[in-house]
Amino acid sequence: MATRRRRKPPLQDAIEYAARGVDKMAELEVEYINSFKGRGVFAKAHFSKGDFVVEYRGQLINHEESVRRRKTYHRACTVFMFDFQWKEKTWCIDATQEDGSFGRLVNDDHKRPNCKMKRIITEAKPHLCLFALRDIQTGEEITYNYGGNDWPWRKQAEEQSCAADPCDTEDPRTAEKMAESPSSSVMQAEEQSCAADPCDTEDPRTAEKMAESPSSCHAVQ
Repeated sequence: MATRRRRKPPLQDAIEYAARGVDKMAELEVEYINSFKGRGVFAKAHFSKGDFVVEYRGQLINHEESVRRRKTYHRACTVFMFDFQWKEKTWCIDATQEDGSFGRLVNDDHKRPNCKMKRIITEAKPHLCLFALRDIQTGEEITYNYGGNDWPWRKQAEEQSCAADPCDTEDPRTAEKMAESPSSSVMQAEEQSCAADPCDTEDPRTAEKMAESPSSCHAVQ
């Protein structure tokens, strides 16, 4: 009688992928959606609630370096600079380079996201990882709530959706759309313990934390 393969603990799964710096190529794929949404990341396999899905991967830099780079980068690049709090300091994942990683292309959905961003620590370094909020079916787009309320594409998406159907709105983030309407936010990613459920806490990005550590996609004031 065949035995059922034991599901790997989500945190262990995330740590292993983060340590290797790779994505789940057999379970995820990038697809072009349309001229407004641009690209998105889609599931090629089923994900169960709590599963590790993908890492927001890039170069880890401190706040001072983040400020310097924001002053020199083109505005289309700075939207990929992801600020977060760790050890009472502001850090940044600079994912401006088109390196083939999937996490930087995951779209925003503040109403019906299927993933949540968490901070995990491996080899004494922080990593920002997405975990499934619910079961995700094959073919479904991977999304998460960026937090805040100042993302410009949300208003445009809602205006377009209202013109077609006032009760059916989507809120995507794509490289193409962000290049047109850059914005900013600071994320307070939650520290994940080995025993914790990746889905047992509220979304870590908050307006209060953003107010403490302001940033700009064009330049830091």
